[in-house]
Amino acid sequence: DVIIQKIHQLTPTIRAFELVSANGTALPNFEAGAHIDVHLKNGLTRQYSLSNCCTEKHRYVIGVLHDANSRGGSRCIHTEYREGDHLKIGEPRNLFEIHPQTKQAVLFAGGIGITPILSMVYRLKSANIPFELHYFVRSHEMIAFYGNLTEHFGAQVHFHIQDQPDTECNM
Repeated sequence: DVIIQKIHQLTPTIRAFELVSANGTALPNFEAGAHIDVHLKNGLTRQYSLSNCCTEKHRYVIGVLHDANSRGGSRCIHTEYREGDHLKIGEPRNLFEIHPQTKQAVLFAGGIGITPILSMVYRLKSANIPFELHYFVRSHEMIAFYGNLTEHFGAQVHFHIQDQPDTECNM
């Protein structure tokens, strides 16, 4: 079990949930790109990507989009959980990992799809592997983790914003 230590409103529809061990111990290791099963109060289980750096042992960070067409998962986590609440999760597993021999990388993300990619760029930076990230969103207000991306990765991140033609992707 984990405790929701902090909830951050990243965009009008995306929240980041910082999860810490309920008993104060280190959380299980994970690799960049991993996800966890989250077992919700309403009986549903949903998978959420871990967004923080995989070297952090004291917390997991997940980003959750409150989907207007939710079948109960994102609606439940956005409306039924508060800071300090307990949450049952599964161990991290990875079906979307960085190849171990990667020498450089160009990554692409759109909207909430930034969540596994963020952990990857933390990993690439810590390993001194050159990368660039192209992040596509509908509007500036929909950029999840904007502060983290600009503060930690600067010019390695290229924002492509649908309502700002000057950010068009010309590759």
